[in-house]
Amino acid sequence: MKRYFACLAVLLTALLAACGETVSPSIEGAAYIELQSGNTGELVTITDADTVAQITADVNALRLRDAQEIDSTGWSYRLRWYDADGAQLAELLPHGWRVDWNGMRYQVAGTHTVDTDALDDLLGA
Repeated sequence: MKRYFACLAVLLTALLAACGETVSPSIEGAAYIELQSGNTGELVTITDADTVAQITADVNALRLRDAQEIDSTGWSYRLRWYDADGAQLAELLPHGWRVDWNGMRYQVAGTHTVDTDALDDLLGA
């Protein structure tokens, strides 16, 4: 019986550890970002190196946990990072405390999320 409970304890510990596992975006080598409004369709290309670095650092600071479903219709913002040759490096669609990151759905863990006020400023909204 003790062996059963020991195995159960190990299994539960592993399960809880897996549920708490987070990942972080890792974008490197971005030359520019395309930012698009899901509300208006407006598309801006951000080429200023400091602004690209600031947005990239903000997104790289996210901690993401797997989320099966995002309860939303449509999207408000889409960000796409490109290298100097025009190859797409990454894509992010923020939905408040949930995001689509490179086609996968995640819940934002922790207290940091995407600064949508800054995105609105860049879009001139």
